[in-house]
Amino acid sequence: RVESEIFRDPNLPKGRLNLDVESAVVTVRGEVDNALQIASIEKAVLKVRGVNGVENLMHVQGTPAPNKVESRESVR
Repeated sequence: RVESEIFRDPNLPKGRLNLDVESAVVTVRGEVDNALQIASIEKAVLKVRGVNGVENLMHVQGTPAPNKVESRESVR
């Protein structure tokens, strides 16, 4: 259901996003073209019945992925 809701918008980068669901929380990873897409995807996920939250690990093209930055900082 989550993928169906997100990918109704043909402008979103379907092949560059990964979704995982655990305990009604959807983790979205991947690279998008702009911050507006991140907001749109997060909003679409939250509209899906049964979803209780979103872990947003998306990033804009040319910026590091949030999970990679956190990993580097935790090693310091």
